[in-house]
Amino acid sequence: MTDEQIIDLVKTVVSPFLGGIIALCGVSLTSRFDTKKRRQEMLRGRGEELYTLNEKWLNGLTGYFLRRASVMQGKLTYNEALDLEIAEGSRHQTHDFSRLEMLIDVYFPATRPAYDRVTAGRATLNKIASEHKRAYENGDLDGKGYLKPFQQAMKDVDDAGKALKETILSELRSI
Repeated sequence: MTDEQIIDLVKTVVSPFLGGIIALCGVSLTSRFDTKKRRQEMLRGRGEELYTLNEKWLNGLTGYFLRRASVMQGKLTYNEALDLEIAEGSRHQTHDFSRLEMLIDVYFPATRPAYDRVTAGRATLNKIASEHKRAYENGDLDGKGYLKPFQQAMKDVDDAGKALKETILSELRSI
């Protein structure tokens, strides 16, 4: 075999082999890019859903606790506050806490501490509201003694809610 025949043989064998490797690399890179793009789109969708669920939940909390504060101030009776809650509830869906927490735990765990601060603040508000309700049911209609700590707890929840919102937005921006 001559040198020229060997070169032709190498060209015949190596060229398709190199072409196949280059094509395979191109397909692999395209596949990786497509997979990354699909993951980003999925995460963005989950993040937007988390943001929306969070906003609905925080708005619902605000309304609920503002009605409680109105009872403490003597502007509403408990029955009036409950009537407002029933009317509000019939206009809005209930909050899907399991979905909200799943989105946090599975897709956006960095938001968990901010979410926990909101739920801790909510627990404080619930405790004060429960103490006030017990006193109210026992005939002590003056809720002004509960109002100041309740308003501070509402401010704390509002601040924690804003921080949670910013954390979710930060996570979305990083996608």
